[in-house]
Amino acid sequence: MPDSSPFLTPAQLAERWQISRSAVYKIPEGDLPRFRPTKGSKAIRFRIADVEEYEQRSQVVAIEGTRKWEPNEPMTFDVLRKFGFEG
Repeated sequence: MPDSSPFLTPAQLAERWQISRSAVYKIPEGDLPRFRPTKGSKAIRFRIADVEEYEQRSQVVAIEGTRKWEPNEPMTFDVLRKFGFEG
């Protein structure tokens, strides 16, 4: 049964975009909001709605079923490289 959580961990987001977890952490919080699930926790989570909005703004498309993404615009590669993507 698939996970129906409305949140993603950094590892899940990295898998969704096929990038490293460290690249996920480099995305500025102002560009992709994150939160801590409990007070004082070091863990962070991303709302799926925020991720989808970020994908739309960044013109990154998640390909359902393959857990990969591809840019709609060549500029997207430059943006992702800034966050550590080597593709």
